[in-house]
Amino acid sequence: MRSILSLCILICLFLSGTVSALSETNSELIWEIGVNEAPPDHNNTANDEFDQDTPFNSHYYINSDNWSNFSKEINDGEFTKIYIHYNLSEKEADMDLILFLDTIYATHEKENVPSYNMKIKVKPPNGELIEIGEYEFGSGDNISEEQSITIDTDYTTTGENIILLENANLPYSGHWLFWDSLKLEATTHPRPDLVPTSLSFNPTKPTQGDTVRVTANIRNDGQIDAMNVRIDFYYNDNGELILFASNKVPSIPVSSSDKIYVDWDTSNIKGDHLVTLVVDPEYNMKELDEENNNLTGIITIKPDKCDTILCTIYDLFKEFKMAIATIIAALIGAGWLMRIAERKK
Repeated sequence: MRSILSLCILICLFLSGTVSALSETNSELIWEIGVNEAPPDHNNTANDEFDQDTPFNSHYYINSDNWSNFSKEINDGEFTKIYIHYNLSEKEADMDLILFLDTIYATHEKENVPSYNMKIKVKPPNGELIEIGEYEFGSGDNISEEQSITIDTDYTTTGENIILLENANLPYSGHWLFWDSLKLEATTHPRPDLVPTSLSFNPTKPTQGDTVRVTANIRNDGQIDAMNVRIDFYYNDNGELILFASNKVPSIPVSSSDKIYVDWDTSNIKGDHLVTLVVDPEYNMKELDEENNNLTGIITIKPDKCDTILCTIYDLFKEFKMAIATIIAALIGAGWLMRIAERKK
């Protein structure tokens, strides 16, 4: 009994360690500029590795420039922009980036402006500059600080990327900021990975007008539970994808599957159609793999019994017969009227 209890405890400890490992965030350094010395060093020696002389270089290239080519400051007057050029591998471009900005101090001369404000923009290869936020430094106390800004994978790609640090204060309003160090890290967060594994129809051979129950199975092959999972269902009509149903699952735990049901009204639909389900159609959830969220099946919907060519011919024939009968009835009626008229004579 004790050995069984000990085994259970070991299994629980192993599983808890596995879950903890999966939920950890792993980081790796992409580049760094300068040494983080403040605190405790708040004086100018903390940034003596940077360029001390104006005019400063506005473009800094990570792969070729030394720290001594990087400006010691950014201000609201003569030096308002710093472009940092760097390269990302395919692996790094698929990870979230965190930009760490360490300052010795930020200062300001206007009493009604309590901090140094700076915009941060990013530019992927062949893209445009995108502003990801405006940030405050100094907060009135001039003490060194560190701020971290997340750069989403939507704003980066393989090859040369650019980070623009840009003054956001009024020109020549007495604001400047002194650097301590800067660095960029790539982080790997645990993510779900939703994979549709099956798609079925009931009835399998429906007739036009039937309500078809569409069943899909979704499996989570990721590292964490997937929450509020949306699934859309489309059918192809002459090359056009038409949404006919949508459903939402509260959660799909790791290494588990869930079945999703939707009902499809096939009125005015007939013939062969491709049916496609799409998991997380608006990419609201970051997954390990964003390319495995679709699954397609084919269904044949038979026309109803009054929609065949023979039925059409038969309907025409019935109308023709009715027309003939009407004519005959009219002729017979006319004959009776003639006889009645002759009798009256």
